Amino acid sequence: MASFKTIHLFQARLRADVSEIASISKQFVDFIGGLGLAEQEVDGWKLVFAEMLANAIKHGAKYATGEALRISWWVEGNVFYLETRDPGPGPDDSLIQNPSLPEDPLSEGGRGLFIIRSFVENWRHSRSSDVYILRVWKSYPALAEVAPEDPAMELILDELADSYENLALYDRLGQAVVGGDSFADFFRSTLQVFIDAGTPDYFHIEALPDSDLPELDALKHQPEFKRFGSALPSLWQQLENKPYALWTRNNADLPFDVDPSAMPCREGCVIPISHNEHVVALLALGYDSNKDSIGSRVVRQIQALGSILSMALSRSIMDRERADRDRIRHAFQIATELQQQLLPLNALPPSSDGWQFFVSCDPALEVAGDFAEIRPSCNNTVVGCIIDVMGKGVTAAILAGIFRSHFIDFSRGTEAPADFSARVNNALEIQLAAQTMFITGVIFRLDLLSGRLQLVIAGHPPVVLLKKSGETLEFAANNPPLGLFIDQSFASIDLEIVVGDRCFFVTDGFYEWQTEEGRLFDWGPFVEWLKTQFNYPGEKIIQHFHQLSRSSAESRSTKLSRDDETLMVLTRTD
Repeated sequence: MASFKTIHLFQARLRADVSEIASISKQFVDFIGGLGLAEQEVDGWKLVFAEMLANAIKHGAKYATGEALRISWWVEGNVFYLETRDPGPGPDDSLIQNPSLPEDPLSEGGRGLFIIRSFVENWRHSRSSDVYILRVWKSYPALAEVAPEDPAMELILDELADSYENLALYDRLGQAVVGGDSFADFFRSTLQVFIDAGTPDYFHIEALPDSDLPELDALKHQPEFKRFGSALPSLWQQLENKPYALWTRNNADLPFDVDPSAMPCREGCVIPISHNEHVVALLALGYDSNKDSIGSRVVRQIQALGSILSMALSRSIMDRERADRDRIRHAFQIATELQQQLLPLNALPPSSDGWQFFVSCDPALEVAGDFAEIRPSCNNTVVGCIIDVMGKGVTAAILAGIFRSHFIDFSRGTEAPADFSARVNNALEIQLAAQTMFITGVIFRLDLLSGRLQLVIAGHPPVVLLKKSGETLEFAANNPPLGLFIDQSFASIDLEIVVGDRCFFVTDGFYEWQTEEGRLFDWGPFVEWLKTQFNYPGEKIIQHFHQLSRSSAESRSTKLSRDDETLMVLTRTD
C-alpha cells in the first residue's frame, strides 16, 4: 500500500470579501515559495490560487460577506494540493469538462477555469445542497526530498516534548516575575534562565529613544544594552504590528545600524516589550553559526519571553505609580492637618456697625490653595487678605501658614498694606529660595468710619467696586506676586466706599471655567454676571454661581474641572 506523508496542512476560513484575499495570499505565497519549485511553477500556482479564490467569492458566495469560505493547501508525498469550498452550486459540468477562453478577447471574465485547467495536472469537484468543493493538484518529484523522515506519531511526540520543555521554562520565568524586586532585577534573572536553557548566544536590549520610563533607564547599565547598535526606525514600526521579527546577518535588511561584518551572530529574533499596548523597548536574541536555524519551538519561547517581560514591566510601573500616589496622598494628609491648624477656612469675619463682611472659600481639593480672612485691627480699622498659593500639598500649606503668621502680626498694628507686603514678600522669598512657587493676593486696611480702603494687589485678579449709583470700577494688579523678588517695593491703591457700595474680591476659580458652549467664562462675562448679583447677600451669590457653573458642566455632559473658589465681599450699609 502506498505511504503518504503530510509535510504541512493549512486550512483557513474567511469571509466572502475581496479585502481578505491579500492576507491569505501572503501565507500561500510564503508556503509555495518554500517548496523549492521553479519560479515558473510558483508563478503558476499564484495565478491558480487567485482564480480559485476569486471564483469562490464572486460565483460561489456572490460577494455576500456574511458567507464563509474555506481554503486549504497541503503536500502529500510528491503532490501539492489546493482546495476551495464555497456555498454556491459551482459551474456547469460542461465548463468543468471543457473550459475555454471567452469569444470576446476584451471580456473581463470567463478565463478562470481555463487558466486553472491548463496549469494543474488534475482536478476534482463535487457539490451538495450547501457546498461546492474544487480540488486541484500537481506532482513534483523533488517534493519527496523535502518530506519529513519521521512518521506522524514521532512528530506528535516531538511537539509534546517541546510543550513540556516550554512549560518548564515558563514556570521558571513566572517565579522570576513573582520574586523580582524591580524590572531590572527581573530582566537580569530572565536572561539567566535562558542562558541556563542554552537557548540564545547573544542578547541585545534597547529602549524606545523617546521613552521617559525610569524602569527602562535602568536597562542602560546592563551589559546587553545596545549590543548590536541601535535598532532602525523600521524595526520599531514593524514590532508595533508583529509579535516578533526574524533577521539574518547576510540579509540586506539587517534591522540594526551596524555593519554586517561586525554582527557577532548569524541570525536572530527580536521581540517587543510593551506597555499599554505600545512598544517601549525591544529584546534581540542572537544565534551563532554552530546552532540550528530558529525553529517554531524557539519562536514560541521567545514570544512567551516578550509577553512575560511586558507583564513584568507593567507590574513595575504600576508599583511605582501606586507608591507615588501613596506618597502624594500622605503629603496631602499632612497638608490638610497643617492647614486646619494654620488656616481657619471660612472663619466668621468680624461684625461692625454700618458694615457687612462676607468670606467664603470652597476648595476644589481637601487642601485649598486659596485663603481669605478679615481681622479687627487698631483705630477703628479692619485688615483683610485674599491669597492664592501657586502650588498644592505640604509646601503650599506651609507657605500659606508663613503668610498668615505675618498677617496676624499685621492686624495688631497700624502698618500700611504696602509696607506689610514688602515685609512678607522678603520673608517668603527667603523661604522659597529657588522653588518656582509664589503667592498672588490682595491685602487691605479699611477705615470703618471714613470708608477709606487701602489696597495692595499683588499679581491677583482685579478688585471690583460696584457703586450704588450703578457705576462699576475695576482695580487691576499693580504689583508682582509675593515671594518672587527680594527687596521688592509695593504700591497701594486708595479708594472710598460710601453707603450702598459693595467691594468684591475673588480668586480665578470664579471665572476660569468652561461654559456650555465650551468657551472660557473669563473675566469680562464674570463682571457682567456679578452686576446682576448686586442686591443679593453673599450666601445667595455663592448659590447662584454654583447653579451657573454646575449646570454648564451638566449640559456638556462633562465633569466640572474645578479650581478653588474664594469670594470676599465688603458692603457698607450706613
